[in-house]
Amino acid sequence: MTQKKRPNYDLLPEHMREGTRGYIENGWPPGVFLRAVLRNDLVGAYEKADFINTSYIREWAFFLATEAPRACWGSEEAIDRWIEAKKAEQEERQKNQRKLVQGDRVTYVPNYGPPEKGIVKSRSDENHTFVVYHCNQEWDNYANYTAARTENAYLRLGWPEDEDST
Repeated sequence: MTQKKRPNYDLLPEHMREGTRGYIENGWPPGVFLRAVLRNDLVGAYEKADFINTSYIREWAFFLATEAPRACWGSEEAIDRWIEAKKAEQEERQKNQRKLVQGDRVTYVPNYGPPEKGIVKSRSDENHTFVVYHCNQEWDNYANYTAARTENAYLRLGWPEDEDST
């Protein structure tokens, strides 16, 4: 599995970073300017741009070409597919969030970076779980290792090899 690189949002105007990150990482619907940029509509983007974004048109093009996932831009259809795919990811995460219990095998799947195997040590609260990730492959001895408080939205029940054996 190839590791995804987190886009460098610092290339963009400061007031556009949160919305752009929200669109790319969570599928938030973009505003009219960002939608025109993502649609690859140079004239439309320029017409909708505020005074800061008009001077950043070149940076927007560079950001799309070098930083943004290719599937998230290029046409109105690509934008709609991206939003639907992110919505489906969120629904899948919610479906997988049954009450995790001590000893459950879980996989941490961040937006960027490699997945990581772990074992539930305990629940923290409704949205977080303490998970042991690195225990020298001594998974039967996980209770003797320190756990990391992990957001449940990034946890999947089971390990990849568990799925392969079914």
